[in-house]
Amino acid sequence: MTAIERTAYPRFTRAPSAKELRELYTPTSAEKDFVNSKVRGASQKFALMILLKVYQRLHYFPEPQTIPGSLIGHVRDSLRLPPEVVPDMVVLQKL
Repeated sequence: MTAIERTAYPRFTRAPSAKELRELYTPTSAEKDFVNSKVRGASQKFALMILLKVYQRLHYFPEPQTIPGSLIGHVRDSLRLPPEVVPDMVVLQKL
């Protein structure tokens, strides 16, 4: 049987592995440059990067509350953001 994340309607795995986070959700330098060129604030950059990485995987924008915390934490660590920076949900809700 095909895993749900590999179907026509992909979804997040319940608990993404470290390998999955690293391979699928680690921002490249080109993606970082893109995000830096589009928005200014750390919270907005954080939100846009999350959306970019999620869209690349799912091919749609999910409800923000369905994005796994481990994915958000991985993107935060990849961008070297402090824990007090949270993604700007206004950016997430406009899409």
